[in-house]
Amino acid sequence: MSAGLVEGPQNVSLTYYHQYALSLNYSLEGGANGTGPSVSGVQFGQTVNLELKPSGILPFFDSGTNVTIPLILAGSNSSVRWATTQFLPSGEIQVAGAARVDLVYQLQYHVETYSGPEGGGSITELDGWFNTSSSVQLSAAPSTGWECEGWAGTGTGSYSGSTCQTSIRINGPIVENATFYPGLTITVGSGGAVEYGHGAQSGVVGSGSTATLFAPAGTAITLNASPSSLLYQFSRWSPSALGTSAQGTMVLDAPTTVNASFSLNIVLIGSILGAAVAAIVVVDFAVRGRSRQRTSTFVQPVPGP
Repeated sequence: MSAGLVEGPQNVSLTYYHQYALSLNYSLEGGANGTGPSVSGVQFGQTVNLELKPSGILPFFDSGTNVTIPLILAGSNSSVRWATTQFLPSGEIQVAGAARVDLVYQLQYHVETYSGPEGGGSITELDGWFNTSSSVQLSAAPSTGWECEGWAGTGTGSYSGSTCQTSIRINGPIVENATFYPGLTITVGSGGAVEYGHGAQSGVVGSGSTATLFAPAGTAITLNASPSSLLYQFSRWSPSALGTSAQGTMVLDAPTTVNASFSLNIVLIGSILGAAVAAIVVVDFAVRGRSRQRTSTFVQPVPGP
């Protein structure tokens, strides 16, 4: 209502606005925030901004207009925020009658997951917001030829360990990284064995056996092939990139298979056979010599008259 002094003739144009009262209230779940939401609406044809109070406010807005509410409260950042899922996606309330609106803002934390090396496996891919105290499942599955070594996490509630399928409770911003190790499969042929080692780890793959070891990508692994006896000799590595020596070093960057082959030591076996034949000849010659000697010294008796 307005009043004025009439001092002469004049024209007065009155404009009336159809308005509705909106009871606007808000609450925070999961934790306090110092800044309340500020809504934007239309009163008497003009845009106004009103800050909500925890106790609520009761403003009038022009009928048919929209009241805009913030979906994310001021004071939020890239890892912590207070957000509401109400009135998505626009965050607008149409003024079509008197109403009560209770806004609920949840404390949320950002969660991200990564994995490496590339191609090592698949994981639960997360890059989003989760309510505080909620739970999230983590899963890491290795690709063929790889092994999952577990998760390494940072942040309150994160997980670090060798379990590849687990869950975490969100109590702060979290980053989780899954690690996969490539495998080296060593196949050893008959007649020898292969020793392997990297860092403090070592082992032996025996004759006619196959074993797979897993190590971080980029690990240098030493291989040493040795015959099981003098009758065998190292033949070759496959692939040939390891060289012709029985000792070699390779860098494990991806799943790899190495074969070690052994063959009969023909030179040694020939020498042994040659020596055996020579010994047989010597023995035979000696036997024949003694036989001739016994024949030559035998005297036939002469019969008497």
